[in-house]
Amino acid sequence: MYKLPFYTDSEFLSELAVSWSGYPVYSLEPTPTTGSSHLQTGGAKPPVVVVAATDAVVRQQFIAKMYEATPSQRPYIIALTDSTDESVLVELLQQGSDRALSTSQCSPAIFRALINTLLPKSRTLFHYEPYHFNAQNQTVSVGGQSIRLRRKLFEIAHYLFINHGKMVTKESMLLDVWGMDDLVCRTRRVESQISLVKKQLQLDGTHGWTLRSNRGMDRGYGLFRVSGSN
Repeated sequence: MYKLPFYTDSEFLSELAVSWSGYPVYSLEPTPTTGSSHLQTGGAKPPVVVVAATDAVVRQQFIAKMYEATPSQRPYIIALTDSTDESVLVELLQQGSDRALSTSQCSPAIFRALINTLLPKSRTLFHYEPYHFNAQNQTVSVGGQSIRLRRKLFEIAHYLFINHGKMVTKESMLLDVWGMDDLVCRTRRVESQISLVKKQLQLDGTHGWTLRSNRGMDRGYGLFRVSGSN
C-alpha cells in the first residue's frame, strides 16, 4: 500500500486525511509542516503528495522544494484547501501545484478516484489465486466471473486476504477499515458486512478459500479468518 505524505498545519485537514484515505491502495499520512523539515530528500519518492498548508509562505516553500527533484522523480502535487475563494485555488496553481482542490467542492469519492488514476496501475492489482482483486474498479474475479463489490465490502475482503491465515479481531477491523476506536466496537456492522463478503465471494471452500467467524474471548470481540490452500 502506498503511504502518501499529507503536509498540513491544520488540525481539520489533518483529520480529513484519514477519512479520505483509499485503503487498501493508499493511505494519506498527516505530516506537520512545523519544526524540522519532513520533506524527503533521499530514497524512494512517493508518486503523489498532498500539500494542505494554510500558510501561503510555508506552502510555497514545500512546493518549491519538490521542484528541486529531477522531472522523473518529481511527485504529482495536489494542493488542498478548505477555502472556497477562487483566488486561493488560482494561487495554488501559480505556486506550482499540479492540481488545486477545495474540500467543499471535492467529495472523498472523487478524490480517491483521482489518486487512483495517478498511481502505477500494477499496485492496484492483488492476486490470491484464484481470486484477483482490482482496486481500480472494486471488482474481484474468480471462477470465470467478475464480482463488483461496494467500496467498503471490497476493503473488508482485501483486508481479510492480506491477513489470510491469521485471526483478525473485530476491533482491528473497525480501526483499520472504518477508522473507529474501541469505544464503538460493539456495533454489529462488522458481522453483517463480513457475512455479505462471505456470500458474495463464496468463501465457503468453493474456490479453495474459507472465511470463518469465531467469538473472541476478549470483551466479546469477534474473530475472523480467511484461509486457503495457498
